[in-house]
Amino acid sequence: MYPLREPWAIKAMIVTPVMVLIISFLWLTSTRYYSERPGYHDAVSHDDFVSQKNHHNASSTSKHAFATFLSGYNGTDSEKYFTAVKLLTYQLIHDPLTRARDGTPFLILVTRDVEQEKQDILRHGGATVVLVDDVQREWIHPKTSRWDKVLAKLNLWTLTEYEKVVFVDADTVILHPMDEIFSIPATEIRDTLPASPNTSHPVINMSVTPPQKYMIAGIHDHWMEENKRPPENETFYELDHYMNAGFFVVSPSKEMFEYYLSLLDQPDAFNMDYPEQNLLNFAHRTDGQMPWQDLGTYWNAITQLNPSYDSDVRSLHHKWWVELSVKSDEDFVQDAIQRMNSMEENLAV
Repeated sequence: MYPLREPWAIKAMIVTPVMVLIISFLWLTSTRYYSERPGYHDAVSHDDFVSQKNHHNASSTSKHAFATFLSGYNGTDSEKYFTAVKLLTYQLIHDPLTRARDGTPFLILVTRDVEQEKQDILRHGGATVVLVDDVQREWIHPKTSRWDKVLAKLNLWTLTEYEKVVFVDADTVILHPMDEIFSIPATEIRDTLPASPNTSHPVINMSVTPPQKYMIAGIHDHWMEENKRPPENETFYELDHYMNAGFFVVSPSKEMFEYYLSLLDQPDAFNMDYPEQNLLNFAHRTDGQMPWQDLGTYWNAITQLNPSYDSDVRSLHHKWWVELSVKSDEDFVQDAIQRMNSMEENLAV
């Protein structure tokens, strides 16, 4: 063993740690510099994609999930909606600017008439594709044919392996990571309130009672509240009472799923122009046993209702093919689409 009193040994003890620090500093600085350059993340290699995909597959035990819905609707804008679902998949799983930081899975509920090729594309993109059955009743006639199968969204409540699920409509774009939404007070699981003896609605005597606990939180649809004239006994349309079904957080529960089905077995009990939206607003009306909770304006904004949304909003209920009035956000969305397309091209090589 060499004595430490030797001059060269003393120099080595001093110089080596200094060199390590210098090299580490230069590496970190260069990494940060290149990662912040425009276009650095435009191309994702196949190895990087596989690594990210395995990371999300490994997180299948997560108690939380993001989810959306895709039906086999075949209209003139169908392909645009399919691209929207692919964009959500990219933004929530892969995009370093918006993806879930803890590997939260992204679920896509698809009806059985969605082409197998599209299902395969979504799976290959890293999403968890969940085949669901239609939920239909003869007395229900949606306002537009696009919503004919929209009640299949209710299958979201059968995914009881998850404690909390954030549902976003397909025509949603993400602007910032949303992991923290699972821990805010509005998404706490609550006790169902006792039934009020003053309630006179005809479905109050149905055989299926509400679950003992529940959780649903969403955002206001102020256009509906201000412009829809509420039919008799449908107070959920009134100002500050109506929830939009394009963005909400729920706690899946088979008991709640059965409760919803029991409501659908009450023909003409309430207006169903907007099928799943009105069902949820009736079941979770603010003067009922399971009132929905308000998420506020921070997590999602509906651009058709208010083009001048808050600058720090996390996501937008917005069709990507319609130009945003805020140029920086429009550029952000288009850049995300380009990064998604670059990733797809790399995978095809």
